[in-house]
This record gives sequence, C-alpha cells and structure tokens, in this order.
Amino acid sequence: MFVILALCAFLPHSSVGYKQPLNVLLIVLDDLRPELPGFNRTWLQTPNINSIAAQGTRFSRAYIQAPQCCPTRNSFLTGMRPDYTRVFTNGDLKGAPANATITYFRQAMPNGADIITLPQFFKKNNYYVTGAGKVFHPGEGIEDADAGEAAISYSDPYYFCLMGWNGAWVAPTNATKEKYPFAEGCVMSAECASCLEKAGTLNASAQFGNATSESDCDDDCYNDGNVATEIIRRMNKMNEAHKSCATQANPLYCNNGIAKPFFISYGNRNPHLPWFAPRKYFDAVRNATPTNERVAYHTSPPKNALLRGDPYDNFEFWLMNDLKPIKQMVDGFPEVPPYYHNKLRTGYWASLGYTDAQIGRVLDTLKSIGHAEDTIIALVGDHGYGLGELGNWGKYTLMEQGTRAALMISVPGQPNPGSVSNSLSEFVDIYPTLVDAALSLKAPDTVQGVSLLPNIMNSSAPGRPRAFSQYPAVHRVVDNNASIFGAAMRTEDYRYVCWSLYDFTRFRPTLTDCVGEELYSYENLQPDDVNHFDLVNLAEEDNYKNVKEQMLKELQEYWP
Repeated sequence: MFVILALCAFLPHSSVGYKQPLNVLLIVLDDLRPELPGFNRTWLQTPNINSIAAQGTRFSRAYIQAPQCCPTRNSFLTGMRPDYTRVFTNGDLKGAPANATITYFRQAMPNGADIITLPQFFKKNNYYVTGAGKVFHPGEGIEDADAGEAAISYSDPYYFCLMGWNGAWVAPTNATKEKYPFAEGCVMSAECASCLEKAGTLNASAQFGNATSESDCDDDCYNDGNVATEIIRRMNKMNEAHKSCATQANPLYCNNGIAKPFFISYGNRNPHLPWFAPRKYFDAVRNATPTNERVAYHTSPPKNALLRGDPYDNFEFWLMNDLKPIKQMVDGFPEVPPYYHNKLRTGYWASLGYTDAQIGRVLDTLKSIGHAEDTIIALVGDHGYGLGELGNWGKYTLMEQGTRAALMISVPGQPNPGSVSNSLSEFVDIYPTLVDAALSLKAPDTVQGVSLLPNIMNSSAPGRPRAFSQYPAVHRVVDNNASIFGAAMRTEDYRYVCWSLYDFTRFRPTLTDCVGEELYSYENLQPDDVNHFDLVNLAEEDNYKNVKEQMLKELQEYWP
C-alpha cells in the first residue's frame, strides 16, 4: 500500500494544474492573533508575513480547537480535536482525573502510538522531514530520546530551542542536550550572554522577569533568530546533498537517485510573552504606532461577562515582575491601567516584527536554493491573544480574541494570489489541506478536518457552517471534582458557549444543564472589525432567547 501511495504522489494534480509532489514549509508562531495583514493595521511592519499572504490565501475566520499552546498544537498536528487527543491544557486542569492532565497525545490516548502526525505522514511518504524551534509543544515525550516525537515524526535530529519561557530568560548552555539527547538543542554564545546580561534581559534564575526587554544585541542572540539560522543551515545542507543524488546519493535526502521532496516545520516562540527583541524593532513600532492604537479599544470585560476559564486570571501575564505592582481590580476583574498599555502592545508588536525579519531570511534562502516556486508555505498562529481588548491580556478565553488565529496558505500556481477567504475554517483542517495540496492524498481516517484546497483555489467557495472550540474553567470545580468545560460554537452570525460538566468517562462535554452561557452577535460586522466583537453577552437578553435556544440545540446536535 505504501509503495502505491508513494508512486501516486508523483503524479500531476488533476484539478489545479501543477505537478506534485510539492515541498512544504510550515511556519508556526506562538500567540499570534490574526493580526496581519488583517485587523486593518497596515502600519505594522511585517513585510515577510505580508508577502506570504500576498502570494497565497488568508483565512480571515480560522478557529483553533483550544486556546492554549499545548492542546492546540496536539490538535492541529494530529488533525484531531481535544476530546480525542485528550489533551486539554498545558497540564493545569484542576479537579480532573489523572488521565485528563497528560500533555502529550501519544500518552493520553489509548491508541496514541498508532496516530500519524502531520510531519510523520510526509515522512511515511518518502519526504525528507526536518524542523527546528517550537512546533510540537515542549513537554512530556515531545523531545525525548527514545519514544519522543522528534524521533517518530522527523527524519533527522530535531533542533529544539526555547531560550526564554514565561519571563525566565535563561542561557540554555548544555541543559537542552542533557534533557533532550536526541534533539540537537541550542546553546547561547558567550558573546550573546554577555550582551543580554548587560541589557538586563538575561536572567540567571528561573524567576519571572519583566514583560518586555530590548537590547542592541544581534538577532541570533534571541530564540527566533537562532532557530532561523538553523533552518537555513539545514536547507543549504539539503540543497548541497541534492546536487549529488545521481552519483553519491545520501538516503536522508535522496531516493533512487532523485532528490526527495521536503517538509520543514519551522517554529517561532514569538510573539509569546515575554516580549523581547533587539531595540531596532521596538523603535520601528514606536515610530509607526498611531495614537489610537496605543491603548486598547474597550478595556473592560463584556457587559454581562461570565468569569469562566481564566482569561482574567492569566498566570503567565500577572507573574511578570513589572506587572505585579500595577495590577488593579475593577469590578472584580484584574486590569492593566491604560498608561501601561502602550508599553505592552509595543512589546508584542516589536517581538512580532523581529520574528518577521527572521522569516524573511528563511524565505530568501528558499528562493536562493531554487524552491520558491515548488513549495507550499503555511503560516499559522497557534491561537489568538488579547492585547487589552475587553480587559483581556492573554489567550485563555472562548471569545473571538482567544479562538480566532492567523492562518495563511500559499500554493504554487494557485489562482488569485492575495485572496481572502471569509468562510469559517478550523485548525484541524490544516493537516488534510497540506496533504491534499502537496500530494493529492487523503489524510488518515483519524483526521477530523477537511481540506481547504477548494477555498485556496476559489476564495469565495463555501466553508464550514460551524466552528467548534473548547476549554475548561481551570479554576472552577463543582460536584465530584469534575471540571466545568466551555463548549463554543461559532456560526456566520453568532458565537454561543455552554459551560457544563465534562464527562471524563466518555471524554465529552455533557452540554446539558449549562451552568453559564454566552452569546455574542456578529451581524453586520466585517471579519476585521475586531474592536466591536463580543462587547455584550446576550445570553440573558429576552430578544435573543430564540437564538440562544437554537444555538444550544445545534451545539448538542453537531458537537463533533
């Protein structure tokens, strides 16, 4: 069967007029809102991300399955929803049974060993599969030596690099290799360490540092520059090996005298908190930010807001050293005073601008080795993020700002480059889309998404009628220590959330006896009109009683 599939992969695509197999470059950014080039923020200086959108299709309404790093990555890299991967949080699920707090799908699922991940699928179809940076979430089993995902999904040792995490900016020295022996890891140079120490960025302990920091250090002194340099090194090494496939074939890169197609997963930690970057990127944002963008629009929670999940109790955010003293409580919700908004928003956008420059280096290398015209480029953010809008600084919410994330895909030769699909899509759709576009193959039966290739070929094509997301109310426990989960459904005009008990025997939300409900309307709003999203929870409004009842009925009927 595998031989037949591999041979079929080399036939021309019958419907779109390009030859396969195509290479794939998967670019992942952490905590990236669907900021670019949407949200009407044309002043943001991210030319390289913009160039991907200009040659491909931007999905303006793409929704993740869970608004936290670990569950969303387990989801879109397997094409499976959290009820099936059984990964719901980064491990902080209070009150849940032990088997629901695991952060690695192969350990959480009864048949986890049999699941074929997105990069693993390409590896099985005779691709050279390599990667660097934060793609799979670091944690239990992801970069281990023996059973780890690095060994399963990739062709060569994975270059895992995560120099800074949640404000603890620690030089990794040899710790990475010791913890992840199969991973090559990254080591900060003495010159970089000295420069960052002088700037006050480098922290010698594991304590939380400040939310933002800027320096005059080189780009490679920071995580994403280091990772981009490694991706470039691997691309050039592969290119040199391809030149000798006919005579001195290296089986890692060649097959039967022919260069293997490649799949590269390239992970960036920005714009995840803390927001660190060289000073020039901060200066660029400061010089460009319009006055009306320096403070978030509508800085209070929605009218009739529910305190579910913990968007207003963001542990990552409030543990930053410089944020603890300024935290103020307004109507029971923690808020950042308006005078501090500009500093934080500048930090987020500066870290994004810095990473955009690194993406540009990788795209330039792709062109220099002659593969810009036969490589699919997919750029994704793992979930949304709030920058003070509705009082939220973070991702842990089932409102629009937490569940809607950046997704753009460029397929060589596609019609109407630079198009925007406003149809609903989900991140479980990424896996089958790349398999379809690169190989015209069907994803494994375990994959729950659908191919978005029709929407890439025609941005006006219909999408999903509904998009689903879920997240537990991490700090709220009722009855027999069973956690409350929120189940959200987004349709063309509405978002509805039912907070109900989760059945850990069936791994399904009960969706009955909702202990809290949310209903938001998007009628007459454009996809990028985010300043007017989710301002009022309409769940208790008499005028919306019928809408709420219909949305609950559909949620119960169609919950996947």
